[in-house]
Amino acid sequence: MLVAARLRHIAGTKWGTRKYLDMSRLADQQEVREQQETTEEAVE
Repeated sequence: MLVAARLRHIAGTKWGTRKYLDMSRLADQQEVREQQETTEEAVE
């Protein structure tokens, strides 16, 4: 019960909204990869 209460407290505070990974870098990398694939297809 103590663990559940602590988790509820963390979820309700700023600690619960903290982001540990910045997903925008992965999205940028995916866009670059897609552009490379389209240019390779255009060359062939």
